Amino acid sequence: MTDQFIRAEYEQWRTLMSGLPFPAYEGVSAGLAAEIADHNERVSRNKGRIDSAFKTIDEALANVDAGEFGDFYTALGQSQADRGAMIQEIAKLYANRESLADKAGTEFKAQLAPAEAEFNMAREKARVDFTAMGSGVNAMPAYGVDGATAEAQLDFLVLNRNVHTRKAGAAVQDVRSRIDAAVQQKHASAEARKTVQKFVVRVARQLAGV
Repeated sequence: MTDQFIRAEYEQWRTLMSGLPFPAYEGVSAGLAAEIADHNERVSRNKGRIDSAFKTIDEALANVDAGEFGDFYTALGQSQADRGAMIQEIAKLYANRESLADKAGTEFKAQLAPAEAEFNMAREKARVDFTAMGSGVNAMPAYGVDGATAEAQLDFLVLNRNVHTRKAGAAVQDVRSRIDAAVQQKHASAEARKTVQKFVVRVARQLAGV
């Protein structure tokens, strides 16, 4: 963009839009995956509208030097109408993004208990197998000194040397990480909506000429 003021305004809109796409997390239901895809498509469409609106007004401004005011005023009027619709869509998209994060968090939390149960089963089976091979709790360095430490040593051994237990443990950590990520996404969306509200007020004042 050639006009520095239009470019600066455009960058503010781009910054506001930058946090809108929602990650395509693994492990979400087909229904939620479709909702996420639809949300991201809406984000893409709105970004396209913003790009087009600012390009049009920038090009119209570039022609003002040549005395072509008609194109500028036409573009300005359309830009004002477009900005109202675009900022409203941004606000809706952030609200939708917060809802998607909440839904993802709910689905991930429902996956945690089964993942933990699978891990506990794999660990207990491995402990039995290790004991049968002479590497049970009574073979741990702390056995006879500190029972709790000996148990922890066996668990550490099982977790590091038994493939099934290690994979099950990684699955638990993966679910927990996705739960944490969903919480962070929801918080970020809520904070962004506050920023959007301030931006809405500023844009409204600009459009009103005050």
